[in-house]
Amino acid sequence: MDSAYDALQIHEVSRQLGHIPLIDKHPRRDEKLKADIKAENERCRLVGHQIAETARYKERSTVERVNGRLKDEFGGFF
Repeated sequence: MDSAYDALQIHEVSRQLGHIPLIDKHPRRDEKLKADIKAENERCRLVGHQIAETARYKERSTVERVNGRLKDEFGGFF
């Protein structure tokens, strides 16, 4: 999910259901967190590392695009 869903309650419900929440962090007004996220992303880019959550997020996004296309172009509904 995108960062709009970054709420403690959503994370907790997801874990209670046995899921691993894949929700982007939303730094809101926390300048230190913004800087930390930016620095981590830069370090990962420099060494060519991709964290597992990022890989799973991309896979989930691919599935969402396929489902959206099926719905929009072929009238399917999931």
